[in-house]
Amino acid sequence: MRLELGGGHPGHMLAGAAARTHRVNVDAENAPERKLPFYHQELDAHARVRLPFAARSGEIALTVRGSAPDGAVLDASVVGGAPARVFLRPGPWRRDAFALGVPPGARTLDLRLAHDRLPGYGRGRSTLFVDYVEVAAPAGLRPTAAAVAVVAAVPVLLGGLLLVAGGGLAWAGVTAAASAVVAVALFRLAPVPFLVAAPRLGTAALALGALTALLLRRLASGRSRAVLVTLTVLGVVWHGSVAFFPNHNPPDRDIHVVRALDAGRVAWTYHDWLRYGSHLPTASQY
Repeated sequence: MRLELGGGHPGHMLAGAAARTHRVNVDAENAPERKLPFYHQELDAHARVRLPFAARSGEIALTVRGSAPDGAVLDASVVGGAPARVFLRPGPWRRDAFALGVPPGARTLDLRLAHDRLPGYGRGRSTLFVDYVEVAAPAGLRPTAAAVAVVAAVPVLLGGLLLVAGGGLAWAGVTAAASAVVAVALFRLAPVPFLVAAPRLGTAALALGALTALLLRRLASGRSRAVLVTLTVLGVVWHGSVAFFPNHNPPDRDIHVVRALDAGRVAWTYHDWLRYGSHLPTASQY
């Protein structure tokens, strides 16, 4: 199971990383076994990865793909377990593997990553860029109750919305069953992107579907209204899901993200919003 730090949206599963991602395009010799170009994130000295899965056995294999321009010592551990250490020499992007013990009774995978500068490689804090982290277990991983609840909420909430919209039991049942099949398939195919996207994208899609039902309550019959609500939900999910694809890395992604975040700091004056709407750089882009 892989958590993309740069090419995906880790959401609440990652803490202790830089707010912005960076795009890198290096030759294949310096980034073997990786689609080029790709995004990465810079980790703080202490980072935490929380995955809503539990190991079926007492051991997991953790793989970190990263690069330390000045070298670094990287420690990894499961909270409550013994740490493991690797030494990262300055050089190309590489994959480092850890064999970590999982404490008995651990309900989730709560990982700690800490890095420091290699002895004899200068002074100051170390720098560690990470592309992704990957977790595997000999006996497999099982989702937590919270992860299962996210998957189950998809057909339940969609079916309930269509019933309220007047679609009838048959339409709501068939649509909910189809959405359940899709949700389970996506969860098995890409569990981390699904769990990150579902609460965000699902909330927006259901809210807009409810708004569609409200606006059409006097303009369309129950079945027609339910069909339009279904199309609204599907349209939002279809277009919005692109941002959560694994290794989603268009060249201008970071620009749009930064400008969207800067919108919250724009003063409510005509001149400031005119400047923001132009192609001039915002404060964070200088």
